[in-house]
Amino acid sequence: MSIYERRRIKMARRQLDQQRNKQVLQQLGLILVAVAILVFIIIFVASGIQEYRECSAQANLEEVISDLKTLAARAHQFYPLPITMGGGNKSFVGFVEFAIKRGWLPSLAGHSGWYSIVFCETDREVRLQGTTGNAQVELYVRTNADDDSLVVVSR
Repeated sequence: MSIYERRRIKMARRQLDQQRNKQVLQQLGLILVAVAILVFIIIFVASGIQEYRECSAQANLEEVISDLKTLAARAHQFYPLPITMGGGNKSFVGFVEFAIKRGWLPSLAGHSGWYSIVFCETDREVRLQGTTGNAQVELYVRTNADDDSLVVVSR
């Protein structure tokens, strides 16, 4: 074998090695791009799920507050009515039975949370409790017979 043939063989091997290296680098680049896209998709989906959970929890909380306000307004309707008209005759005593007869309590229990009515020391004040469906927040609304205000006691 002559020296020229040896050089040709070496050159051919170098070219083959360079082509292989080029292919390996291209494949590596393709893998890196695929991994980057996959990581981006995972982060995007995870942030969307987190945002959905936060929005869902906030919406649930707002719904419980709204339900408590509705129940407090109904308690205000009950308070001044005479007993003959199914009211409390200037008392909140009997509101639970009245609310059950009217079907108000079943409509306020369920998908958004749990509700309870707690009477205070006097018959002129009622405290409504609501707990969100995921039991993260307990709310208390106090309604007083002297005024039409609703006070969110705790959140």
